[in-house]
Amino acid sequence: MNEDIKREIEIIKKYQKNRELEKLWEISLTRKISYFILTYSSVSLFFIIIGIDRPLVRAIIPSVVYYLFLVSIDLVKKWWIESHK
Repeated sequence: MNEDIKREIEIIKKYQKNRELEKLWEISLTRKISYFILTYSSVSLFFIIIGIDRPLVRAIIPSVVYYLFLVSIDLVKKWWIESHK
């Protein structure tokens, strides 16, 4: 019985550690920069494929808008959490 409890505690600790890391990832600058780079790359490639003039320059705007969306969603999430405490 004692071993079962120890095993359960270890499982809970691992789960908590993973949750903490997931929360850190959610607010990390690395996540936001990664999304910006991936968005910019995808939009640039799409613009090149469809033949838009100056695709690398024009891909900046949708990428910045998506980045601003991510930042504002984080703020909305914080506000929502605070209002439901």
